[in-house]
Amino acid sequence: MMDKTEELKIVHSDTELQVMVHLVEAWDTFISMYGEYAVEIDLAVYHDDDVSEFRHCLHRLQHILATRAMRRLHPEIWMSYPPYTKPKKDQV
Repeated sequence: MMDKTEELKIVHSDTELQVMVHLVEAWDTFISMYGEYAVEIDLAVYHDDDVSEFRHCLHRLQHILATRAMRRLHPEIWMSYPPYTKPKKDQV
């Protein structure tokens, strides 16, 4: 039986997995501004919607990563425009 890391590597590239790790780190860092310590050092809440908006943006980024994987797994269903081609090194 495969562990979760092995399953993820089938669906996502190493680079995409790195991006996902960075998104988790971004969330953890952002949300830490709202803890007890944040109050002590005066990291005020600037707007009531900050956390919600940040979370929704992260979800949008996760959606993009998931769609990239689905396009590779099922190109007949999840179309790419133009059709998917591997980028050249100078395009990255």
